[in-house]
Amino acid sequence: MVMQINRKFIELGFIVAALVDAIYLSIEHFFHGILSCSAFGLINCQLVLTSRFSAIFGIPIAFMALTWSILLFAVVYLGLKNKAIVYALLTVGALGVIYSITAQWSLGHICEYCTVLDVLIAIIIAIHMLMADKHG
Repeated sequence: MVMQINRKFIELGFIVAALVDAIYLSIEHFFHGILSCSAFGLINCQLVLTSRFSAIFGIPIAFMALTWSILLFAVVYLGLKNKAIVYALLTVGALGVIYSITAQWSLGHICEYCTVLDVLIAIIIAIHMLMADKHG
């Protein structure tokens, strides 16, 4: 029981961090240059967020990450036991990370906030996968 509560608390903490990062990226996507986002050299958030990879079917990746974070927060917070929904969300998150890394690699530039979000999502997935078998 204690491990279950700790896992949930830790997982929610990382999800909130991902949510904050996704909010930041969404604001930067829609209102370019308002926030502190590198625009020069290898680390070039502006270039990544305005590239052809920044949206799929017209939907910004940042907004997808925001939606994903909200949904995962609700699922974890409510303690949803439907493994199909949980694993579907985790799979979507993993695919998003792969897409993000591939896009940044293709562009030859890194968005520091995108990378932080990718790491947070990977940590969330790892926490869930490592602890799910032991504690549901």
